[in-house]
Amino acid sequence: MGTECIPDKFIVEPGHISFLAQSIYIDPILKRFLLNKVSGLQELGQVLWDQNHRSINLALKKELQFQIFIPKYLMLDFTYEPLQVYKSAVCYQYQSDETPDWDSTLAFQYTELLKMCAIRKFDGYEDRIWGYPESIIRPKKGTCD
Repeated sequence: MGTECIPDKFIVEPGHISFLAQSIYIDPILKRFLLNKVSGLQELGQVLWDQNHRSINLALKKELQFQIFIPKYLMLDFTYEPLQVYKSAVCYQYQSDETPDWDSTLAFQYTELLKMCAIRKFDGYEDRIWGYPESIIRPKKGTCD
């Protein structure tokens, strides 16, 4: 859990931010999205870190000291487990959504896209029907159809 606890809001750990930033490699669409928005993983990490601090400052109603984000990068050959990427992004969003401009921040946009990319990597996703499975839709008894 994070270092600055309020009932259930906290500053996320640097390792959490590093994990989210490094998760850019889960799908090439993330790198394309961030092109011309950040210069690299360090800057992306700082964007995520700053938004979390802004959010917690509002939640706590005080000014915590902003710090330079120091990355704790994981192994370069790290295998991304999509469900963990998704859950880490959801946790981050919950901890960082207190600012009035949250929906327009790069942190929000990146983590939303990250969640979408992670879902598409879930086991069995590609095997599912695009649309809906007609075989499970049956008319109720007593209807004309």
